[in-house]
Amino acid sequence: MSLFHLRAIRVIALLAVCAFPFSAQAHSGRTNAEGCHNNRSNGTYHCHGGSGSSGTAGSSALGAGRSINPTQPSSPSSRSNSSGGSLNAPGNVIELPGLSNRNGNPGGRAENTQSVPVTPSSESWRVLSVGDGDTLRVSRGEDMQTIRLACIDAPEMRQPNYGELAKQQLQALLPINTVVSLRPVDTDRYGRVVAEVFRPDGNVNLSLVASGHAVVYRQYLGNCAAETYLNAEAIAQQNGLVFWSQANPVMPWDFRQR
Repeated sequence: MSLFHLRAIRVIALLAVCAFPFSAQAHSGRTNAEGCHNNRSNGTYHCHGGSGSSGTAGSSALGAGRSINPTQPSSPSSRSNSSGGSLNAPGNVIELPGLSNRNGNPGGRAENTQSVPVTPSSESWRVLSVGDGDTLRVSRGEDMQTIRLACIDAPEMRQPNYGELAKQQLQALLPINTVVSLRPVDTDRYGRVVAEVFRPDGNVNLSLVASGHAVVYRQYLGNCAAETYLNAEAIAQQNGLVFWSQANPVMPWDFRQR
C-alpha cells in the first residue's frame, strides 16, 4: 500500500471520530430502537444521536430537557384496580389505611369522611350516672337529660364481658359529678340527646373507640369527624384492644338484631 493510501485512510478515520463523538462512549448493554441505552449500574437513561438527544447521560429522546428514570414508579393516578377503575377516581369509596374488615361486617368502609365542627357547647353539665357503655345521665340546674353518645356504638350489656367492660370504662372516664360539655348532633327516637361528650382534656366518645371499648357507628357518621373516629378504631383493631381481642367480634348493631 502506498504512502498516499495510508494518509487517506488516517484522514477518513479522523473525520469519522470527529463526526460521531458520542458513538465512541463505551458501555455494556444494547441500545433500543431509538438508539437509547438504560445503564442499570447507575440508573441513568441516555441516547446516542437522534432528534432531541443532547448526548449526555440522563437526557431523553422522549422530550427536550426531560430526564427519564426507568425505575421511577408510575403516578398513583394512573394505577387501576381490579375492576378497571382508577383507584382515586372521583366518587370511589376510599378504604382508610389500616382499616381491615376482619369481622366481615358491611361497615368496613368509610362512606362519609368529611370534616365537621367538633367544638362543644360552652354550657357545663354534671354527670349523674352511667347507664351502659354509650349512655349517661347529666344535669344542669333543674334540667336533666339522658345522653346517647354520638358517633359510636358500645357492646350491649348482654354481650358477655365486653358490655360490662365498656360501662366500667365510661364510669372511669366520667365519675359522678364530673363536669362535661356537650356537642349535640341529634335526638333519637327515644327522646335522648345524641351528643359528643367532652371533658376538659378531651373527647370521651373518641377515647372509648381508641381504647377498644366501643366501635364506630358507621350508620350515623354524618355529623361526626368520621376519619378521626375510623383512624382511632383502626389502631385499636390492629392492636387487638378489648373488644377487638376476639377472633370474631359481633358488632353491637348485629347483636341487637338477634
